[in-house]
Amino acid sequence: SETSIAMPSVDWSSSYDYEYLNENCDGLMIMAYAYYWGGSSSAGPVAPLYNGGMASYNIDRTVNSYLTATSNDGSNIFLGLPWYGYNWPVSSTAQNATTTGTGSSIVYSVAEPAANSYGKHYNTDVHSAWYNYTASGQQRQVWYDDSLSLVTKYNYAKTRQLAGIGIWALGYDGNRPEIWGGLNDAFGASTPPLSPGWFYVKNIGDGNVLVHAANSANAESYQLYRSQDAQNFELFREAPSPAFLIDSLPIDTIQYFKLKALNTFGASDFTEVLAVSPFVGQSEVLIVNGFERVSGTTNTFDFVKEHGPAVFAAGYHFDSASNDAIPPDVISLTDYDFVDWISGEEATSNTAFSGSEMDAISVYLESGGRLIISGSEIGWDLEAVGAPQEIDFYHNYFKADYFVDDAGSYEVQAMASGLFNGIPNFHFDDGTHGTYDVDYPDGIKPYGGSISNLHFAGIDYTASGGAGIQYRGPFGTSNIDGGLVYLSFGFETIYPASVRENVMSRMLEYLATGVSIENEQTTTIPISFTLGNAYPNPFNGAVSVPFTLHQSGHLNFAVYDIRGALVFSTNGMYGPGESVWHWNGQSQSGAGLSSGTYWIVAWNEMTLQRSKVTFLK
Repeated sequence: SETSIAMPSVDWSSSYDYEYLNENCDGLMIMAYAYYWGGSSSAGPVAPLYNGGMASYNIDRTVNSYLTATSNDGSNIFLGLPWYGYNWPVSSTAQNATTTGTGSSIVYSVAEPAANSYGKHYNTDVHSAWYNYTASGQQRQVWYDDSLSLVTKYNYAKTRQLAGIGIWALGYDGNRPEIWGGLNDAFGASTPPLSPGWFYVKNIGDGNVLVHAANSANAESYQLYRSQDAQNFELFREAPSPAFLIDSLPIDTIQYFKLKALNTFGASDFTEVLAVSPFVGQSEVLIVNGFERVSGTTNTFDFVKEHGPAVFAAGYHFDSASNDAIPPDVISLTDYDFVDWISGEEATSNTAFSGSEMDAISVYLESGGRLIISGSEIGWDLEAVGAPQEIDFYHNYFKADYFVDDAGSYEVQAMASGLFNGIPNFHFDDGTHGTYDVDYPDGIKPYGGSISNLHFAGIDYTASGGAGIQYRGPFGTSNIDGGLVYLSFGFETIYPASVRENVMSRMLEYLATGVSIENEQTTTIPISFTLGNAYPNPFNGAVSVPFTLHQSGHLNFAVYDIRGALVFSTNGMYGPGESVWHWNGQSQSGAGLSSGTYWIVAWNEMTLQRSKVTFLK
């Protein structure tokens, strides 16, 4: 067994015998932070390396006191460093400004994108980053350690021949690559590589799939593992680079992948699990995994196994990617008709959406994209504790207004005016159904033209808000119609799978056609006709759609492309019995259309039905 002790940065009461503890313990972890804290009279560096005119107590002074006491033996001494900072209300924008109240802690994953947004400063005397901003009329100043200041302190620990460094705390990083890259640069030469950063799996047609991930520093090879059930993985390929072109996968299946990096010193952790449905053409749906949080939740990093099969059951093919692949445009959202973004319980310690992610989503929606977003902490993170630009994004792109952090129910009911009309009440996980406990589902209400489609069962909507939002129309300054469905709990937590598939089908139908389709099994309106299966499907000339009209009447037919744009419509009177409607794959003006997926919708005053077809030129 080994014994290590967390040690103070300053021994104010002279209670610690550094020499004795160094000789009789396996490690002394100096908590070299909180030199400035929430109650400080001025804003300043949490972990100043040197005095710099603002920190008479600092890391260098602390380390000198330990090395003096241990006869310069740093072989058991570790330098603990912060992946967090403090946010104070202050009296001015001056560096080291006087505080006007108590500061609050802010983790790296929140501070870094905010600093880049407001304008980061760097003090080279104390080696710490800081920035100013204003919130609700109050001037605020934030000090924290960024990747540059941390690398400087890592190298300081090496120069002073300390045993190593420690981190307070894992999970505060948000898996941002620059902070892990700095750690790897300082200590990675004789350690296993880090897990690759961004990662995606993309269908490129005819059963061929590209699996690609970011290079990991000091990696010598990469192993790709494959599964067909998301449970049992086997080593599939090994290569010197993290790019795998896989051919001849079975069409219309779901294939799951994860990979890890290796070198002489060992292997990294696995990446998250991603999946793809091989197809002869291109995928219509991109599933993005944005759920990276590990503290205060249960994250198995494989929730694509709930999303992918539901998308596939609705008749769509999909690719998937980590959210880290989105901001650098490794994968472009605008290449897809639909995006299904997994947010899970991503929250403040791991920013739900970075500034660059919000930018990518804004561009996607303004260009007519269709987004499904689900997660229980989105409103809390973007509005309740968000900066002004995050609140603006939440209101105008997620079309929601945050009401409460915990709506107090694990059961939801469909609203008659929404896309889930006719679906019986259903539940999401309380921690006993295989995913995680959705213990704080946001209560939300519509904003900017959206409508509510789900309420929490047994909960006062007026006081606590609802569980779902839907919207079709333009976003931002665009005049192009896009679409959004937002659930304030993780879609992956809906159970059982049959309900989950029904919910996904309804969301995709609504986003594809803009039509809310009532469940024919529970409607009280008699069905006046039935629509058969279109044939041939796929087709490359004309497609035929059989239907049976129960009595003579008027019937409308329309064809929508995958983005919901109307491309063809007609109507007429039909007699009772079986008939066939034909479409030649052309627009209303007779122009040829591109290959892809189309919805054929038939309706009269009593019933609406639809059929999805694939046009191959």
